[in-house]
Amino acid sequence: MNNAGMQHAQDLTDQALIFQANQFRRQVLQGDSRFRSLAHEHEAELRKRLENTGSDAETSSTASWGMPSNCYQAVTNDESPATNPEPFSKFVIATSDMSSSRTTRAVSSLLRNARELLEMDIAFVSEFAEGRRIFRHVDAAAGQPPRLEAGRSDLLEETYCQRVVDGRLPLAIPNTNSLPEARDLKVTEALDIRAYLSVPIILSDGQVYGTLCCISHRPRTALGNKQVDALRSVAKLVSNELEKNVNSWQ
Repeated sequence: MNNAGMQHAQDLTDQALIFQANQFRRQVLQGDSRFRSLAHEHEAELRKRLENTGSDAETSSTASWGMPSNCYQAVTNDESPATNPEPFSKFVIATSDMSSSRTTRAVSSLLRNARELLEMDIAFVSEFAEGRRIFRHVDAAAGQPPRLEAGRSDLLEETYCQRVVDGRLPLAIPNTNSLPEARDLKVTEALDIRAYLSVPIILSDGQVYGTLCCISHRPRTALGNKQVDALRSVAKLVSNELEKNVNSWQ
């Protein structure tokens, strides 16, 4: 462990704190439990600083990053999650394993952290290809039944994804039962969709690759424009990772 890691989290500069939080998180994810308490300490301090940076009159007293005490369990309250896009994206980056050049690992890490911070049950990246919606990356909370898996596909026209991109459905749906256009889709019952967030993934040439989406199995009355903006910030990161993968093959 380097000297910076021996300091208390609150004594580190922002840059050093982000670096150490990422390093400790990676050690825990690789199975080294010795770093778990340090990961918790540094991520808690980072979250506090980012909340202070991004707070305003509307969110300073009620904003919740949705980060559970042990960083790996689902949250059951329905307070407004992750409402400020800039600190949200910084936290997602800092706690994701972005050091790997492998796109699958990087995107999976982004999905996991975004899903936890937004307090949703499933997050996924889909690709639109030949009239189908293909699940490329999927992250689900512990204990979720295997409703989705990477590689599965379905008809694009029957999906929320297509309807969000073409404007037939909103980007945020707090309660699908209150919106007939969503409630009546077969996929709503098949995937137990009770609340939904979705944003397009746009590549640097302007092409729509697909969507980044989150599903909740219960209504989420707090979902709205701020959560959409937060998810957009992650979609930009995902787009960058996808294009890195394409460029590496050229």
